[in-house]
Amino acid sequence: MNRIFRRNPAKENAQPVEKKAFTQPQSDTLGLVPVVKILPDMLITSHNKFIKMYQFPPITAQAGGEEIDRIQKKYAQVLASLPPRTRFQITVIPEPMDPTPDLEHFFNLQQKWAKQGQENTTGLDDLDVFPGEQIGAATPPSFKSDSSSLNTQQIEQSARSFMALITNWYSSVNPITWRMIITLSYMPPFQPRGGLFGFGSRNGHYIEELSSRASVAREYFDQQGGLLLQAFKNQGLELIPLDGPSMAQVVWRVLHPTTTGAQESSASEALQKVLNKDAGPAGLRTVPDRAWLSPGATPDQIAEVLAPDNVREDPNVIYIDGVYLKGYSVYDYNPGSMVHLQQLTSFPGGFFGSLFVYVEDPAEIAGKLRSKETSLKGRSHMRRSKGFIASFGSEQEAAEVETTRAKMEMGLENPISIRFFILVAAADMNELKSRAQKMENILITLGAKFFATTHNQLHTWQTALPLSHIATQQKKRNMTPGALQTFFWPPQDRLFEEGGRYMGIDLNSGAPLYFNPLGKSSDRSPTLLAIGKMGGGKSVWLRTNMLIGLMQGNSVFAVDLEGEMEDFVKTYGGRYVKVGASSGDRINVLDVPLDDEEPLVSGVEQLVAFTSTVLGREITHGQEWNMLAEAYEAAIKDRLGSLNPKDWSPQKAPVLSDIADILEHMGEVGRSLSAGLKPYASGVYSQFFNTPSTLDISNERLVVFGLGNVHTASAAEIRKRAYLWQVMSIIWSETVSRHRKNSTHITDVFLDEVWVLLKAPGGAEAIENMARRYRKRQGILWMATQEVDEFLYHDVGRRILKIIGTTILMSQSDYAADGLQSLLHFSDYIRNTLVEMPTGKLVMKLPVGTKIVRNFVPEDVFGIL
Repeated sequence: MNRIFRRNPAKENAQPVEKKAFTQPQSDTLGLVPVVKILPDMLITSHNKFIKMYQFPPITAQAGGEEIDRIQKKYAQVLASLPPRTRFQITVIPEPMDPTPDLEHFFNLQQKWAKQGQENTTGLDDLDVFPGEQIGAATPPSFKSDSSSLNTQQIEQSARSFMALITNWYSSVNPITWRMIITLSYMPPFQPRGGLFGFGSRNGHYIEELSSRASVAREYFDQQGGLLLQAFKNQGLELIPLDGPSMAQVVWRVLHPTTTGAQESSASEALQKVLNKDAGPAGLRTVPDRAWLSPGATPDQIAEVLAPDNVREDPNVIYIDGVYLKGYSVYDYNPGSMVHLQQLTSFPGGFFGSLFVYVEDPAEIAGKLRSKETSLKGRSHMRRSKGFIASFGSEQEAAEVETTRAKMEMGLENPISIRFFILVAAADMNELKSRAQKMENILITLGAKFFATTHNQLHTWQTALPLSHIATQQKKRNMTPGALQTFFWPPQDRLFEEGGRYMGIDLNSGAPLYFNPLGKSSDRSPTLLAIGKMGGGKSVWLRTNMLIGLMQGNSVFAVDLEGEMEDFVKTYGGRYVKVGASSGDRINVLDVPLDDEEPLVSGVEQLVAFTSTVLGREITHGQEWNMLAEAYEAAIKDRLGSLNPKDWSPQKAPVLSDIADILEHMGEVGRSLSAGLKPYASGVYSQFFNTPSTLDISNERLVVFGLGNVHTASAAEIRKRAYLWQVMSIIWSETVSRHRKNSTHITDVFLDEVWVLLKAPGGAEAIENMARRYRKRQGILWMATQEVDEFLYHDVGRRILKIIGTTILMSQSDYAADGLQSLLHFSDYIRNTLVEMPTGKLVMKLPVGTKIVRNFVPEDVFGIL
């Protein structure tokens, strides 16, 4: 039968929600609200029950699959420890995520840059405006940085654009999370008269009489709730008791169901609240205010607040205020094995779950099992006596029943029975059909038996309310604590780390993801590597994170091999250094940061690395290495007069010709090294490499080193690698210098097409060394490559992957996906996802787990796409 419920139907012109043969509402939705009284610590329902709710708090976003499995095993031990006749309800309730933290994140950045633009006019610098608030600095930095070259207005506008992107995303997609509520109920032994024939449960006298028994209910909840809380506490788990108004808000959410794709107004309201700097209470704007659900509210007032506007029940679905739902009764499982129902937590659009748990009396159940055991054995004996072949299945069932019965009689196992109902939700009928089919496929795969509650959707929805009331009947199913451990769905916090940066949209949760590559853990490597085929979106990903770094107030350095970042610098300011150009600044390859812990050692290592690069072979510790070290020390003494770094001056630093001249007088091996360096020390390339540094970027916030002027000829390839060493040298120098002056300042370094550096002799070792040293300098190393083989089939490449903190995998060929799967040990699902992924979608192997992410950026942000 089709039924329609609507607010005050007599006062409205009946309008069909869709084209149907019926239009007239049959009843007011106020009658669908089962809560008649809100007490400070309980609810009273129209079914004469007192209700007490507890919430299982979200586990951290860092918790992986092993942690969730551990929690579920502890839950099984909780069930095993509960006394007989304990009963409770577990309710899984989807609810919208609150966009406020996202909006505040970008609003704070926008406000900082708005202030920065104003202060630039008075000559203040940007590192005074960004004293490290994002990463916990307590004092302003002691060094100055001129921000006049940065386009603060454009950076501020970019922050505004991200705010708009977040608002639009939440408004259109409505990403959801869920709450897990545990409900206890108490029904007084003597029912008050509610009027003629017991009707009139909203009658004031009736409610008053029922409320008078609240003290008895509290005693019951103190006892039963105390046992439940203690059982969870004994396993290191926590339940949070809810007060009366909070419980009413939980009921409201089921009466006003949500799902991914359903329109809710919280995003736009949250944006206005953030823009107005409203200091009011945070949270979802759609949930009724607690003041409307006070203990003084009358039953009619409660109904007015909680009731939905429109409810329509069809045979196969129920429609509630813009959301379609389809219910299922899940009635049969294998009681001796786990049914992995935790998989439902990743179900698209979320699900409403209502699980009723009963801890039965062992003696009573053992007696029933003994009768069943006798029956099964008698049937088996009769078959054998008549000459029939024994049924292996029947004998196995009899043995299982006997084992279970023996455990119960010895007190080793609690008999538990359950009833379980599921509701699938969607914003339109087509999506509901798709999600319902996915749910049915999951349940079939897991071995659960179920049926759609056709012609009973309204009662299934009412059963999903966390009020310990079963409106649609289902036979109880016997289970064991071990088999029930996966019938537990602890919610998980979204990944929003302190000091984190926007990394895109987590497609599993639908929420923006904020990850801090530095993190709080000392063993987290702040090194990120993106691997993807050409056109997979690596460059866009890098430039997006360059912009995010700028917005957060970090120093940003990048190496641009293809000349793709010049527009970025033109848009946001900073410095674009054309390395290798006939005119422009020069970099001394022997420059060493005086702030380095061991500048002499670093200088020698840098000279060895440069020499290895230009010679095209690796120089290991031995005669050549020692000669270069001696030549470097001699050049330092000759130029600076001392090996003590305190006496050094960058203006007097040695150049390559000094090294070549000294090597010329160190025997045959020295002359061979000198000959290799001669083109760069005194030959055709000397104007680029044999010169004191003239490039001063100490006051720049954004610097991109462009190598587009270096041709792709084979001879120029060596020069390109040599230029890379020059660039990496000055970037490392600036990282060390800025960290020394402000230990909380973050430096982002971006290397596109890092395989060019990997191909250079000693290049992989240098990257490995940088990755290990960057964390101590608050540096984050971002790399991208399309040459997967450099990591798959080279020992050093594999070694680098082991110290990479985060791997970003973009679209791959079948060949590359197979190699990466073998190396990184991810599932076939991830492997197939990589092959089929469109541009902009990526798999992030984070220290806190694997996420499938979409790199959404605002269309009006320039210099990125």
